[in-house]
Amino acid sequence: MMNDIAEELVKLLEDLNRKERKLDEISNTLQGIDDEIGSGPGYLYEPIIELELIIVKMLGGTRKNLSAFRELDDRNPLYLLEEGNITRQEFLKQIKRGIESDLTPDAVLSDDFSYED
Repeated sequence: MMNDIAEELVKLLEDLNRKERKLDEISNTLQGIDDEIGSGPGYLYEPIIELELIIVKMLGGTRKNLSAFRELDDRNPLYLLEEGNITRQEFLKQIKRGIESDLTPDAVLSDDFSYED
């Protein structure tokens, strides 16, 4: 049951990310801003951040774990999901693995983390 709820929350996160991109595109067009430049955090930034935290906490993690995921740069499962470069199942697997490994920003900075079992 918890996995079903987690998957539904991930679907909601994907939907918010899509809407955020669309709103950003519309806003940039109206302002005459080149899409490549970007305009910083958008209209749905706060709800997206809160939903990411809810997902991490629901899976047993903490705000510190969430901060650590954000430090992973190109390995960040949140970013990979936002960009459509990871499946929901792989996203959940990586989040769970990071939580089980007690991923922290310090571990990321020391490069002392891998998603491999």
